Amino acid sequence: MVISPYRYVSTLLKSDLVDKLMNVNHSFSNLAYELHCTVQEIQSNLQETTEANKKNFNEVSVNVNELVESISQLKNETKEAEMLMNELNKTVETAREHVRLAEIAREEARRSFSSAYNDMQHIMGGRSILD
Repeated sequence: MVISPYRYVSTLLKSDLVDKLMNVNHSFSNLAYELHCTVQEIQSNLQETTEANKKNFNEVSVNVNELVESISQLKNETKEAEMLMNELNKTVETAREHVRLAEIAREEARRSFSSAYNDMQHIMGGRSILD
């Protein structure tokens, strides 16, 4: 029979090739759909990550600006404190000089008094001024 080999070939073509090609076509359709879903999920995750990074960047930027402002303020306060310390040191040095001069004046006054007392005793003939 001549038809039988053609029928066999037809069956082979259908079962081995056409059905497999249909399965492959269906698999490609599923693969394309799954790839599309995966790409959308990746895109969504990247968008969320980008938004979170922007938020973090903005928060860090605000914190950095606040820190820079605080540092600047501290520098100004430090300069003011240094100026006050310099003025205080000058005042302390001036006070020390006044104390030194007062000690010299006291010593000169003590010497003058002692000399005057001795002169007075000499004038009075050695008698005490208090007698």
